[in-house]
Amino acid sequence: MKSSKKQEVIVVPPEMAPFFKDSEKFVSDFFGQKMEYPEQGVIEVKGERYILMRAASMSSGFFEVVKNLYSGKSEEKAIDVARQLLFDISHAMGKADAKNFAKQMKVKIPLAKGASGPIHFAFTGW
Repeated sequence: MKSSKKQEVIVVPPEMAPFFKDSEKFVSDFFGQKMEYPEQGVIEVKGERYILMRAASMSSGFFEVVKNLYSGKSEEKAIDVARQLLFDISHAMGKADAKNFAKQMKVKIPLAKGASGPIHFAFTGW
């Protein structure tokens, strides 16, 4: 698997650097524990199962499928339902993942917790 060897994922003002540097190390170490077992259909990071899929499958592809399910309604209604469902599902998954990740980090300082967000996004392809 090819990946960037760059250690610094994001650039922040110097006064914020300590919070982000610690978070960057934690997130990098966390995703450094990724294991793939294709013969079992399993991808794990630090013992947790992960799913690898094309981003379009969870965005535009998902949107189109849901919109087509509501093709009996008006185009506007179908688009509205697809948009809202995509937002709600994405929001719920993101919130659950962030909550779990913050718990694993065992960080109590809000700024340090928040610093891990953009770094986690970078490592997960967001």
